[in-house]
Amino acid sequence: MWALRSMNFYGRRGFEEVTTLAWKRLLSWEVSEAMRKGRISKSEMAKRMGTRGSQLERLLDPQDPYVLLETVQKAASAVGKRLTIGLTDAPRVA
Repeated sequence: MWALRSMNFYGRRGFEEVTTLAWKRLLSWEVSEAMRKGRISKSEMAKRMGTRGSQLERLLDPQDPYVLLETVQKAASAVGKRLTIGLTDAPRVA
């Protein structure tokens, strides 16, 4: 992975920004899929989360990386899931 960083593979966006956006897209997709499978409408989802529809829209927007962990946790609970987060060692760059 360090080779891609050194080649400026990501263009104007840095590695961390691209990684953040990828995780956000995955979360958005997972919540959307859980809603679809559970036949949960956006209004019902916002109600279950105890939040406004605009917060849910931000969570479901794969292009918007700005979402609070609290919002993700509420969404997970609303669809009967649990959010898990962990840290792993980063590869060493020589």
